[in-house]
Amino acid sequence: MSGSHEYQAISRRQMVGLLAAAGLAGCTPARILLQAYPEPFKQDDDLNERILGAFADTIVPGAGDPDRNVLRVYRDEFYPFAKYHRYFASDLCRRAGYVCDTEDFDRLPRKERERVIAEALSSDATSRKLYSGAIMLTQVAFYAGIYDDRRGCSDIGFEGEYQFRGLDAFTYPNPERFLATPMTASGHPL
Repeated sequence: MSGSHEYQAISRRQMVGLLAAAGLAGCTPARILLQAYPEPFKQDDDLNERILGAFADTIVPGAGDPDRNVLRVYRDEFYPFAKYHRYFASDLCRRAGYVCDTEDFDRLPRKERERVIAEALSSDATSRKLYSGAIMLTQVAFYAGIYDDRRGCSDIGFEGEYQFRGLDAFTYPNPERFLATPMTASGHPL
């Protein structure tokens, strides 16, 4: 063989393996396992934060606000979702590309973002699990105030950590009105 390139023969088994891997890269579990999604999502935390913030805001209006501390739940190693948050952000953009003709999920109007999420929820079983889990995690983080016990969630009247407000806060101003009229032993009112 002349030249500087030397080619190695690929066996039939190796070729079948390569074709299978290429075919599997099109399905959700394989894309997750092989990390077959664009590099920016693997490295750019600000990009992921923007996309996940738009997702949170779509699920619960106001949840994407950084002051709410909800976005932290996606990266929290305590929850299994943390392993998938980068893939999830890339998948939102990928789906936005073919549902809405733009991969800028975070720039879509709310109704369009809802369409993208609805499409994912009607997709394959792995996508349904991933999206359902992300929705539930968003709602728990927002409504339960898991990162700020004192704050609670004023949107649903959850005041957060108990704070003593004095006896008047949990007693009646005139408790005698709830008592029976006192009677003598013979049955006459006092």
